[in-house]
Amino acid sequence: MTTRRLQQMGAAILALAGSAASGQTTAPEESAVAVPSGMEVRLYETLTDDFGGGPILRFRFLAPMIGSTMAHDPDALVTDMQFLCQDYAMSHLGSDAALPAQIVISLMEAPVEFGQPRPDVRQIFEAFSLRDDTCIWEAF
Repeated sequence: MTTRRLQQMGAAILALAGSAASGQTTAPEESAVAVPSGMEVRLYETLTDDFGGGPILRFRFLAPMIGSTMAHDPDALVTDMQFLCQDYAMSHLGSDAALPAQIVISLMEAPVEFGQPRPDVRQIFEAFSLRDDTCIWEAF
């Protein structure tokens, strides 16, 4: 399945979930997300795919600070990613939407086309299953 098709499917799921109806967009100037650490994070895109175990919904965020030489607090990153799943992604599913089998939260220091290797760009991924409206961290 092509990346473009995945983007279209992700947009369709979000539209069905009510995001488009409420006027929310993923334009960079409107996509800033306040995370607990205070790090600058912006929604880059949402994608969906299904490898037979149910839909996977991916929320990909730009977070330029993860690529800096500054020391990073791993606990703060974990907290931010849990927040992005629980408070951001879950709120964009809508009450009538079928829950995905998994939500993947990605942080990247610069835009990277999905699925393309870029060893020069730092990226962090965490996967979450959903249980009782709660994001549960899943080790890869």
